[in-house]
Amino acid sequence: SALAELGARCAELNARRFRRVTLTGPGTELTLSLPPRHRWCTARLHTRSGSPFVANLPTAEVFTAPDCRSAEGTLAVARPVVHGGVVMDRITLEFRRGAVVRADARTGRDWLRRLLDTDAGARRLGEVALVPACERRPPPRAPRTWRTGGRLFHHPLLDENAAPHVAMGEAYGFTSEDPAGEPLNRSHLHLDLPMEAQAVFD
Repeated sequence: SALAELGARCAELNARRFRRVTLTGPGTELTLSLPPRHRWCTARLHTRSGSPFVANLPTAEVFTAPDCRSAEGTLAVARPVVHGGVVMDRITLEFRRGAVVRADARTGRDWLRRLLDTDAGARRLGEVALVPACERRPPPRAPRTWRTGGRLFHHPLLDENAAPHVAMGEAYGFTSEDPAGEPLNRSHLHLDLPMEAQAVFD
């Protein structure tokens, strides 16, 4: 099943314990460090009583939280992003020492900048997600690179599964084996930003 394939890819990534991921694509050259005890996850989660469920469907992503202090480089968002009824298109961001230092968009620029001022964590990344289900079978051993893409649905829960993405703001604590001891981001914002990008690990 698709969930089993995603789970297998998480297991591969978690076994390799990569320290860094670099995302490259049109307008994007972004490097992120991964915390020592980071954990790659899928949308298949469990309730407190242990019952399994899938947080959103369809799902095609594996994701984790980067070190919120580490982002360096540029990001060009590949698709329109809708938040609070406002369409933000052609978003570009520049990161230095983990935080956005420049933000622009062809449409919705003022709203984007307002979102980034939500709180102290809104300018930092809380998630990095790959969409490996676009490839039917990985080569033997964990692949060092994955190319991903997808269709545009104009809906965040669908668009985030059509392309690799990062999210500004809140990190999910379960993406770390030590959420209290690692540099995971905290914010009231969680804004998914899809990319056309290739992920390279080291």
